[in-house]
Amino acid sequence: MEPKREYKRAFFGRVRKMLIECDIALEVVDARDISGTRVRKLDVAFADKVIIVAAKSDIFHGTLPTHADSIPIIAFSSRVGKGVRRVLQALDDKKAAIDARRKKHGKLPMVQMKVGVFGIPNVGKSTLINVLSGRHGARTGFKAGVTVGPQWMTLRNGFLLCDTPGVVPLHAGDEGLALKAALDVEKLHDPEETALRLIDAAISSKNPSIFAAYGISEYENANDALEAIAKRRGMLLAGGELNLKEASKVIIREYQKGKFEIRKEE
Repeated sequence: MEPKREYKRAFFGRVRKMLIECDIALEVVDARDISGTRVRKLDVAFADKVIIVAAKSDIFHGTLPTHADSIPIIAFSSRVGKGVRRVLQALDDKKAAIDARRKKHGKLPMVQMKVGVFGIPNVGKSTLINVLSGRHGARTGFKAGVTVGPQWMTLRNGFLLCDTPGVVPLHAGDEGLALKAALDVEKLHDPEETALRLIDAAISSKNPSIFAAYGISEYENANDALEAIAKRRGMLLAGGELNLKEASKVIIREYQKGKFEIRKEE
């Protein structure tokens, strides 16, 4: 088995083990692409434990669904403080339901309930934990893979919270991972192709947010738009030639960070 696939499988297995041990699980996804950033092999298998938290909801302008495959979805944004109370209430509701089932079978309520947080790399898991815990106990960072191992911390009201390394879908390609913010741009073989895909998506969806983000006209050709962005940012090679490779990296990074979206507004 190739090393990269073996690496993915190891992290997948580690997160699955955490989900088996936990009583409740928060799956963090990108609100701009809930379907594309879910880990279905895990959330469907543990659906009775899972609550989907759609991060970056402040930059998604459509209407978020309330459920996905019967799993509830909560819109969340650390930037504007959206959804924190709903997530905490959902945890309380899950705990109450679990304790009610225990009582029905003659068992005492659980003193401490384990809550796992999982999702693909860099989607916002550690940021969610920081907000929920009210401190910066979970490390955050832009590069994928900042969390290197399970990190446990105590949350209020008898909850024990666990952050895990990001789980990468086993069959995901590098370009797709980059567009999901799950891969460091520097590891991309051809960042220009990926950036052009983003621009093409913006053009076809008639969403002008990418053009507004860079202060350029709304182009109908992705190559022309990429050149305009490079000019606008002053990204030049020796001799005055446009540095399209570095401009592409900037576009991908800023999309990953949520500077603009590519979905059509409803």
